[in-house]
Amino acid sequence: MLTLVRQQARMRAKAQHLGEAPIMSKLDGKVAIITGAARGIGASAARLFAAEGAKVMLADVLTEPLLALAAEIGDNAAACPTDVTNEVAVKALVDQTIAKFGCVDIALLNAGIEGQVSPITDYAPEMFDKVIAVNVRGVWLGLKYVMKAMETKGGSIVITSSTSGIRATLNLSAYTASKHAVIGLMRSAALEGAPAKIRVNTVNPSPIDTPMIASLEAMRGLAGRNDQPMAQGTAARISTASSSRTRSESTLESFTQRYHLNRRRGGRATQAAATAPASGPTPTSSTPATQ
Repeated sequence: MLTLVRQQARMRAKAQHLGEAPIMSKLDGKVAIITGAARGIGASAARLFAAEGAKVMLADVLTEPLLALAAEIGDNAAACPTDVTNEVAVKALVDQTIAKFGCVDIALLNAGIEGQVSPITDYAPEMFDKVIAVNVRGVWLGLKYVMKAMETKGGSIVITSSTSGIRATLNLSAYTASKHAVIGLMRSAALEGAPAKIRVNTVNPSPIDTPMIASLEAMRGLAGRNDQPMAQGTAARISTASSSRTRSESTLESFTQRYHLNRRRGGRATQAAATAPASGPTPTSSTPATQ
């Protein structure tokens, strides 16, 4: 955590020297809910948001690592063990966030599972239902209660989809269907939220180095990648650098590739790369800046 804070301080100093605003200059005092926060993308995002001044409410079904992460981050974090498929639990998550921090400005709806790797003809129906429950119903419930909390002053919601949400992945039919579905939910929520200045976007990462991908590697051998560029790309969607964006699908595949290419060459991905144009569809703006 200390290393991350130092890195962020160096980036701020460099931006100030160049007369540029840092990517995440307006997270100070913001309140963020992050689901799937116990590990992987969610944990990296939680650390980064907190380092940039946000107060974070961490949610996951994995209670022990969730509480450990909240303790690591310190006073600007709280933990709420949550099953995102349970409506009562999701409503309680939002209510506890407001009780603890006063409001909800940001939500990263990141909780998800991979399911099994097998062709459709061999896929277990009960596993299909579980993947849809976590990955789609969980996002829908998050939108339902977070958008209600944001009605008075707006906010920013980012949903973690996948490159599987814009193209198919072999033998992952439930996961692929779920990630296509959350892009549809994003588009609907962005239209509904626009009058209240609620921005809704997705990020669609290619495979990165998380426990989910490690599980898939064990089953099929997919290549993992680091979760730091994913956290940076997600942060860029929330920050004022993209404050006019809503209803957009940001494919972070090209950035993660450049990040690891630079690492192999002994260099480091630049912060500017995080704001490079995404390789996905051109974003459509339908609401003014709120963050």
